[in-house]
Amino acid sequence: MDMERANEIFNSPSRIPVHYKGKSIWIAELNPQSHMVKIKDDLFSEEVSEVPVTELVE
Repeated sequence: MDMERANEIFNSPSRIPVHYKGKSIWIAELNPQSHMVKIKDDLFSEEVSEVPVTELVE
């Protein structure tokens, strides 16, 4: 995935499925400068991981 698409998904009012290493995730935050995104296992999870946007799959 690229940062532009990640931003569209992040700002969408709809739930758009995104996966990281085969797992369904939520995009929690975008960092366009570093091309990294913070992800969570679900919307209410407090655990956050930072991964390259290119590793996300729609």
